[in-house]
Amino acid sequence: MKIGWLALLLCVWTAQARADIYKYVSASGEVIYTDHPIRGAKRMNILVRDTQATVHHSRSGKSVVEPQGLRVDAVTQGKRDGLRRSVLHDERAHELQLLQEAQAARAADTMPHAGERADSPAFLQRQQKLANAVKLHTANLAALDKELSRLKN
Repeated sequence: MKIGWLALLLCVWTAQARADIYKYVSASGEVIYTDHPIRGAKRMNILVRDTQATVHHSRSGKSVVEPQGLRVDAVTQGKRDGLRRSVLHDERAHELQLLQEAQAARAADTMPHAGERADSPAFLQRQQKLANAVKLHTANLAALDKELSRLKN
């Protein structure tokens, strides 16, 4: 019986590892969390349930801890993917409508207004604004299509 309790204790002990994480507030007010002690930082006691983690060091020198092994069952993930797909399709339909409106506005405003010349700053700015709107909505549609293609069917 003692061996059973010892095995149980060992399992619990290995499943919970303590991580030394430090919280530091810089002079500019930026809150920084790191696994390296910094002068003036407060040590936080954190229990890590999943001991498999990857530590990445960013370009700024900050450490980023990513836990491994966190899984979601297939049914839950399928529901999440379905909801995401639905939201992306709704966004795409709205973005397509905005693109069509921008294209129509651009097509309707190809000539200078009364008192304007084709090289006047007001006309050129208006044309650039309309062209930028078409470009923006076209890029947004491409990004939404790309994101939709990444989802599993």
